[in-house]
Amino acid sequence: MRKWKVLISLLMIMIFIGSPGLAVKKNSSIMVSMDGKKHKVVEVPVVMDGKPIYLDIPTFIHKDYTFVPIRFIAEYYGAEVKWDQKTKTATVIQKNKEIKMSINSKYVYIDGKEKILDSVIIPKLVTFSNNDSRTMVPLRFISETLGYKVGWDNSNKV
Repeated sequence: MRKWKVLISLLMIMIFIGSPGLAVKKNSSIMVSMDGKKHKVVEVPVVMDGKPIYLDIPTFIHKDYTFVPIRFIAEYYGAEVKWDQKTKTATVIQKNKEIKMSINSKYVYIDGKEKILDSVIIPKLVTFSNNDSRTMVPLRFISETLGYKVGWDNSNKV
């Protein structure tokens, strides 16, 4: 019986240590590579429908915008994501809405109509310290374009 208690205790410790919610300090600074340069950005938690979201890579603030992986945010809303490696273009399709964005391009096409983005919210290919790279986009832009609301809790920085 004592062996089982020890085994269960060790298992619980391993689970809590491996939990992404406990492994990352809220609002800590991290280094990422974008546009061939290193940037110090602030990692921020993302809360969707009142629940914290944990991803395999950090979400962060860059120039006052919260950046998230495009595939995560699109699929969270039930959209499909198509990737064209040749042109580095992501197409997000949800019901009757289509968003086409290319990495480092200020041009976005929403339902076939061209829109010019502010340079700080263009899609970025971001490489993290573990050498994983993702196409990151501003959470608010994608969410609102798909018809969802986004809020910011300044006191909790989420």
